[in-house]
Amino acid sequence: YRNDPSYPAAPGPFTDPIVNNGPAAAQYRGEDGQPADAAAEGGVLNSFTPHRSPLGLVFPTDASLPADILGEGEAFGAFLLSWGSAGGDLSDIGQDLLLLQLTRGEDNYRATVTQIARQFNRPIDAVLIGNRLYILEWDGDGNIWELTFD
Repeated sequence: YRNDPSYPAAPGPFTDPIVNNGPAAAQYRGEDGQPADAAAEGGVLNSFTPHRSPLGLVFPTDASLPADILGEGEAFGAFLLSWGSAGGDLSDIGQDLLLLQLTRGEDNYRATVTQIARQFNRPIDAVLIGNRLYILEWDGDGNIWELTFD
């Protein structure tokens, strides 16, 4: 560490992470070092299970998609891929597709997070065309998956 008075000041305050209401991607390591699940405990987690490495954020807007994906009322939906966890003994290993239902809170967003597909092989990106979501895998054979939502 070195004190550098010429180092630029912070441009502003950090924004708090999205509050994850679960049920998915809400695992963490408790103060006792043991795996825990905030959603199962009736709590929340800021952001997602550690080391999930979120990728492929897609906001569905096509009116042909089901209402529970688009969001209803004040909520709106988003798809999020997860590269995977960095190991350890948390059972949430990622490599899946999450549906986030986001609602604006007082000063931040809250998300209900649901796992809708799993067992991808290091997914890295996604694109939504109409009601079809294409998912690109990096590892293994480098597959492209097509998921259709009716």
